[in-house]
Amino acid sequence: MRNTLKAATLESKFPLLAVEADCIISKDADITAVFEVELPELFTVTAAEYEAIHAAWAKAIKVLPNYTVVHKQDWFIREDYRSQTDKENLSFLSRSYELHFNERPFLNHKCYLYLTKTTKERMRMQSNFSSLCRGFIIPKEVDKDTTAYFLDTVGQFARIVNDTGLVRLRRLGGDEITGTEDKAGLVEKYFCLSMADTTTLEDIELGDDGLRVGDKHVSVHTLSELDALPNKVGTDCRYERLSTDKSDCKLSFASPVGLLLSCNHLYNQYVFLDDSGENLQRFEKSARNMQSLSKYSRSNQINKEWIDLYLNDAHSFGLTSVRAHCNIIAWTDNPMEVKNMRNDVGSQIAMMECKPRHNTVDAATLYWAAMPGNGADFPAEESFYTFIEQALCFWVEETNYRSSVSPFGLKMSDRISGKPLHVDISDLPMKRGITTKGPGAVHPQMDVERQVVVEDQEEMLAMRICLHGPCAVHERRALREPTLGTRRPQALPHEGVLEPARHTMDRMSLRHRTTALGRTCQSSGRPSQSSVSRCLPSMRPVASNSSICPMRRT
Repeated sequence: MRNTLKAATLESKFPLLAVEADCIISKDADITAVFEVELPELFTVTAAEYEAIHAAWAKAIKVLPNYTVVHKQDWFIREDYRSQTDKENLSFLSRSYELHFNERPFLNHKCYLYLTKTTKERMRMQSNFSSLCRGFIIPKEVDKDTTAYFLDTVGQFARIVNDTGLVRLRRLGGDEITGTEDKAGLVEKYFCLSMADTTTLEDIELGDDGLRVGDKHVSVHTLSELDALPNKVGTDCRYERLSTDKSDCKLSFASPVGLLLSCNHLYNQYVFLDDSGENLQRFEKSARNMQSLSKYSRSNQINKEWIDLYLNDAHSFGLTSVRAHCNIIAWTDNPMEVKNMRNDVGSQIAMMECKPRHNTVDAATLYWAAMPGNGADFPAEESFYTFIEQALCFWVEETNYRSSVSPFGLKMSDRISGKPLHVDISDLPMKRGITTKGPGAVHPQMDVERQVVVEDQEEMLAMRICLHGPCAVHERRALREPTLGTRRPQALPHEGVLEPARHTMDRMSLRHRTTALGRTCQSSGRPSQSSVSRCLPSMRPVASNSSICPMRRT
């Protein structure tokens, strides 16, 4: 029987040529630098820190030259916890603790960043010109001057991001990209959709029922149209499950498609740096055409107004016009779970106030373009125009919890999956600069803030009482919580309690009282409170989230 299956080898379609000087070189002379990204842990980042991370990414991207593809790829793989019972000198409780969590499923997260320098012609190619559709690829020569300048900007990019202290970039070497005899490389792991060190290359099937990689059924959802995006985006969003009326739990704007999505998936985020001036000139010409055709259709007049808003923002605030795209590649081994997987991905995209779109036409092309080092092969029709600041709001900015390498700490569990963790609360925070207390002190200083509600005849006043150093022993005696129907305890002036005034106390008088309190403690032989700001409420302004007003597609 004759075989009528249309098949091709991976070698004939493979777009990458070699790895030299820790850079991936494609057959179309594209150069890619690969980084491993270490993001902050989940539920530990404030709104101000999210804005700082967002600003650092924006500054770093502006350093890169034109016709550069910034591709951020987040891996979320479901794994089972392996108990560490092979350690020596394990007690009965420790061994039982490890066996209790054995084979507990959790979502492992890895993040990589690919910076690809390509040409103007490659940036405008569509899906029908992809290397997946060409029969044979002839390698091209790399420009040395362009390569040297690009590598200099890559170093500046990494330095700007690492200086924030919240995100760390580590350059991957050639062996980590291509792999060795004992360990699989990043490219090999991508073709198997697995993070295991020992992988086997599997067949890739492009059929009518979708994309298949070995036994894995792949589903692709895209964010490639402005009509599917919300009117406003921000650097962070409110997580309702852990938020209250008085406190907000912040996550990144794209967190619903990150760790909150429980299935195996890849989240690809692209930013395409074209010539911004050329893009704005093209929009100026398009606005004039819409104005001339506004008499024949009202939609032309509306589109002209949207283009004018986009151009006004670009010229008024000095914004850079870029193209962006995001897609979620999810897979499962069970064919019966494909429908539920698609529903889960669509619901999480809807939580971002975006319209989910299940892509079945360009699924193979998008999977091929997401290969490490092949970002220049991305189809141009699947992207939308925006600015750098708004495009970065769709990036995932947190990772799962990590265990400390310190030998001593506390045993805790992951808030989402229940995975056991080992957390160091003494040396590691001191090493990172979170705390400054010395571990060798005989009497470690403790700054304990308690809030005592004092009942007055005219009004209720909230006081903040600061305990400091050896005075804490005497001060704790006076810190008896008042109960209903009882009188408030009387405190001596040297015990660190601020006596409330009969009426509202202004900030200046409170400062004088706190300074007098420090002198009293110092004269009585107790250490004084050096910082007055510890007793004062925080007056830092809260920064607002950046917003987007997307332009309608013409």
